[in-house]
Amino acid sequence: MHGVWKSGIACAAVVGAVLVSGLAMGGPIVPPAGPVKPTGPVLIIPQGLSLPFTINQPGVYRLMGDINAGSGSDAILVRASDVTIDLNGFCLRATPDGVSDAVSPGLINGQLREYRNVTVCNGTLVGWRAGITPLTQDAQNPGTTAGVFLEMRAEDLVVRDCTSVGIGLGLGATLERCRLIDNGVNVVGSDQSVIRDCILVGGNQQSMTLTTNATVTGCVFSGGDSGTTFGVLGQTIGGSGRNLITDNVFRGFATGVFFTASNPGQLVYRNVFFDCTTPVSAAS
Repeated sequence: MHGVWKSGIACAAVVGAVLVSGLAMGGPIVPPAGPVKPTGPVLIIPQGLSLPFTINQPGVYRLMGDINAGSGSDAILVRASDVTIDLNGFCLRATPDGVSDAVSPGLINGQLREYRNVTVCNGTLVGWRAGITPLTQDAQNPGTTAGVFLEMRAEDLVVRDCTSVGIGLGLGATLERCRLIDNGVNVVGSDQSVIRDCILVGGNQQSMTLTTNATVTGCVFSGGDSGTTFGVLGQTIGGSGRNLITDNVFRGFATGVFFTASNPGQLVYRNVFFDCTTPVSAAS
């Protein structure tokens, strides 16, 4: 188990490995013309694969069917940098248990590992604790970080009904063209993360949480039917907490954008607010 940090455009033209679970039905992606030249070994994962599936080498990994995980089982652990996980229009679905994650960084030999340039794209994640988490903890040493995604990308995903976090973003991450619906928190943005052209619906208390130096632009936020209080909750970390929030639409929140402290340097402009009791506010 991991800690809490723990649709479609083809995201790569080369296939470094193939994941197969069941029949390859329903994937909307048409392969490019011409022969495919893998950059590494082709991995065929048969129906009934044992989860979690662990990625230990750089490359492009393409899903060839839906995966339904049993209770307590994570789906994909990443233990390498320069990895693309192309869900290929398919779905990773959890048995709701509040403890499993769809995609997360893995532990190697009990040591903290940083994985860079990990991309997850083009599919659906449903019912996990976290759809994507950029940080996991060592189960043998609670509170100790085991793995971290840096400069990760999440593109063209649908993520819904995850109990804790839809998509968590690590340092320097990019989130683009995703739909996040009724997750505990739809998005958690970290330092220097960029979030653009996404649709966010619902959330337990806030639809998005930001820490510091994040950019949010071109997104549509809706309070949905769950009575979500905040569209964006900006939390001050380390006394800075500066964020840029621009060219977004907010509908149906008690407060569209709320900052936990009145830090100088917050930029909130050219946004549109519908049916929000308070558009922008900050704690004193």
